[in-house]
Amino acid sequence: MKQIISRISTYIYATVMFVFGIQHFMYADFVATLVPGWIPFHLFWVYLTAVGLLAAAVSIYVNLYAQWGGVY
Repeated sequence: MKQIISRISTYIYATVMFVFGIQHFMYADFVATLVPGWIPFHLFWVYLTAVGLLAAAVSIYVNLYAQWGGVY
């Protein structure tokens, strides 16, 4: 039972990361306003974060480099 709950929670975690990555792309202009002013290239960091979130979610889904994606 513990393994089933662990697996379900891992997929929920990956799903949330995937949704946040998609939302970074959808609302890039707004999210860029949240980057501190002293950091240049706001949209670059928004897109880089979105790609990182999507890559981490996919790695957790397929269980390939899942530790890099945030699951130990």
